[in-house]
Amino acid sequence: MPVTIQEARRRLEQALTYIPERLRAGLATADWQTPTLGAANVWKQAMQRVVQTNRWEMGVQRAGNEKWRRNTSEAVDKMVTRLRGALDVWAREFAPILEAMNAAAARLPPKTPDYRQNIVNRVTPIVEAAKRAAGKL
Repeated sequence: MPVTIQEARRRLEQALTYIPERLRAGLATADWQTPTLGAANVWKQAMQRVVQTNRWEMGVQRAGNEKWRRNTSEAVDKMVTRLRGALDVWAREFAPILEAMNAAAARLPPKTPDYRQNIVNRVTPIVEAAKRAAGKL
């Protein structure tokens, strides 16, 4: 016997009372990284197929601006909540990088009329200091 949409919704709403707890319990021991990295070639092939068949463009056209605006607007509240919750971590992890950037900025030579030279002399040292402090250089 087919299930009505109302019954399916009722069942889903009921399941939402216990699904989060089960998901969190599974997350404690789940290994996402290994199988995901193992599927890298499959993902690359799928993305090539998407590009070759213009599916990305078709999806963008199908969704349109209104759907994008609505979904993005709804995501803003989630983003702000998550950012607020991460401020302490961000401050702790970014503080040494910002300190290194500020120290590099204090040692910069004066600006010159040549924008290329300014990039080399004034931007590069700050970027390199940030990358060094982040352990990426």
